[in-house]
Amino acid sequence: MGRFLKFFGFFLFLIGLLLFGSSCIKKDPFIIPTTRFTETTNPTPTAVTPTLRNSASFPVGTAVDDSPMNTNKTYSTILGNEFSSITPESAMKFDRVEWKQNNFDFSAGDAMVDFALSHNQRVHGHTLVWQHALPNWVKSFSGDSTAWEGIFKNHITAMVSHYKGKVKSWDVVNEAIDDNDGSLTDKDKYGPGTGSLWRQHLGANYIVRAFKYAHEADPASLLFYNDYGNDNGGWNDAKIKSVISIVNSVKNAGGTISGIGIQMHINLTTDNKNIKESLRQFAATGLLIHISELDISVNPSNNPLFVFSENFKTLQAEKYQFLAKTYREVVPKVQQFGITTWQFSDAYSEATLSGKNDFRLLFDMNYQKKAAYDSYLKGLMN
Repeated sequence: MGRFLKFFGFFLFLIGLLLFGSSCIKKDPFIIPTTRFTETTNPTPTAVTPTLRNSASFPVGTAVDDSPMNTNKTYSTILGNEFSSITPESAMKFDRVEWKQNNFDFSAGDAMVDFALSHNQRVHGHTLVWQHALPNWVKSFSGDSTAWEGIFKNHITAMVSHYKGKVKSWDVVNEAIDDNDGSLTDKDKYGPGTGSLWRQHLGANYIVRAFKYAHEADPASLLFYNDYGNDNGGWNDAKIKSVISIVNSVKNAGGTISGIGIQMHINLTTDNKNIKESLRQFAATGLLIHISELDISVNPSNNPLFVFSENFKTLQAEKYQFLAKTYREVVPKVQQFGITTWQFSDAYSEATLSGKNDFRLLFDMNYQKKAAYDSYLKGLMN
């Protein structure tokens, strides 16, 4: 009996020892579990869908109409997702903002700035001085040169001051050069009317003063001269030389000019070698280079029977890719201010709105990506 009790006691001792050890193991913070993780606990990260704005090393922009931005959800969604820079197409032009002397309406431009800030986008202001988009009170103004100077300076100062710290850059002077001989224009290319009122009443030096007034209103703002027809070097060298002359005149007068806007309203037959040469000549100035109003016409003669066939879609796509790739290669990185298309959908293309049978942009009339979009995206990638 005594031997049995000893054995039973020893058995209870072993049970207790095992129970004590088990509790210690559960509480020991240094015990590493041996169970392996399954594949589902460490999923492969989802790939980010490429967009224009996340595929380029420089800002990719578009001109914007305030009406669809505020009312068309599809339009505003694409605008926010695809672009890192916006240019107000008309909302900041003279006739929209100062429709009556000294009465400024900034509401449309303010809405664009608010949209841009909420989508981490840059705003490029367009435009302070142009011989078009002027209100009737300016066209009919009959004051002397001092009064004209007052209108001129007051508008520039009010615009730049209002958007100080919000608008990164401005097209200070737009399209001041004659198409034919490269002289400063006092003609109206759109027919009889205003001509270049600024040159007529203020003299050729008005361009230098425009940059001076803009810089005084916001010393941090980047200031551009913007023009068309300067994108085809070798064909229109006179206009290229005139743009560079304007740049130098501002510099020589002690003014501030930051960059050159090359509008780049081109078509399928615009010579690629000439485009490259234009970019090379402008980059040689050392200034920022902005392709500022890009679109590519497929029916420049506006043939009403034109059909946008697969062949034309391919040719347009190749041109967009060439343009983006050439900009990256020819313009030094420190001078790459970005590429901006003049709108992004054919639904709001300048051609469509004027009744032309043309399809110039990256998205079609239904906001679907065209072949041009895919090729442009490839061209933007490093």
